[in-house]
Amino acid sequence: MLKNILQTAVLVVVSAAAVMAASTERWLHVRVESAQSVNAGVTINVPVAMASAVLPAIQSGDPHHRKFSLQASVNGTDLRAILDAIQSSSDHSSIKIDRPDKLITVTKLGDDLQINIAQKPSPQRHVTETIAVKVPIPVLKAMLGGDSEDLDIGAGLHALAQHGEVDVTIHKEKETVRIWTDMTSE
Repeated sequence: MLKNILQTAVLVVVSAAAVMAASTERWLHVRVESAQSVNAGVTINVPVAMASAVLPAIQSGDPHHRKFSLQASVNGTDLRAILDAIQSSSDHSSIKIDRPDKLITVTKLGDDLQINIAQKPSPQRHVTETIAVKVPIPVLKAMLGGDSEDLDIGAGLHALAQHGEVDVTIHKEKETVRIWTDMTSE
């Protein structure tokens, strides 16, 4: 009888540990919805740790396949210095860039950076296209780590397993793409 009680207790402890471990794992979700057809869409749900482990196995012609070069897009701007300044600023600090074709807003909220880009309507384009990004600053810092001019996606995924949630939504006239993380598998 004591043996059965001990076995049951061990089973309960192991089950509880497994449930607690599973509930602390972050999941990466990707959803693509297309307005072009009812069946057009993609949904992917994987643990962030798995995405991080699989990334080096993805074949690409680029020797820096886990990294993307930022050199052309920053035009000499020191992104690390900008990120440090944003991180040390107060909450709700924001930068607005109002261009004729789009409105860009960058806001710091706690440990997160929120970036919103809204394409303004024009005679050729009546539907507003938007991009909304929420990403933890420690994830951005990990991606910009080192002296390289490359954005290290692998380091970002590794940091993401530890820090907060990411939410990226791209809405176009005929398609919506959302990439986010949370603690659920679906």
